[in-house]
Amino acid sequence: MSPVGGEQQSRLQEITSKNYLRRMKDDVKSILDNFTSILSASKVKEESQLNGSAQSVMDRYEMHVRSSNITRAAESLVQLIDELKESLILDDFSSLNEANNTRRKQFEQYIQDSNNQLQKIKHGIGQDLELLETEYYNSDYK
Repeated sequence: MSPVGGEQQSRLQEITSKNYLRRMKDDVKSILDNFTSILSASKVKEESQLNGSAQSVMDRYEMHVRSSNITRAAESLVQLIDELKESLILDDFSSLNEANNTRRKQFEQYIQDSNNQLQKIKHGIGQDLELLETEYYNSDYK
């Protein structure tokens, strides 16, 4: 991959992460603001220009709208989490490459260790075979 392509990809990842962060902050702020509004609407007010039942209906409607906003923001957060998981699984080639390189190095070390042990065994067998040949050719059984 060329350096220019790498820079573009890193910029794209930075923009995407900033977008995710902005969406998360907006959704959390929306949940907090709506929850605060529900709490303030649930307080008993001393005097009101409206009669009690009209004020009650208005408060109930406001709480309903605010709770719907909280639900929408929570669903947006869940969707954001799903997008992050999908992005991590599908676009995280660097960690996959790193894991593959680590396993490859482990296997190369295992191969090297195995070859060293086979060389030691070969050398030992060669020495033993020389001793046996010498013994055989110097014996009366040939």
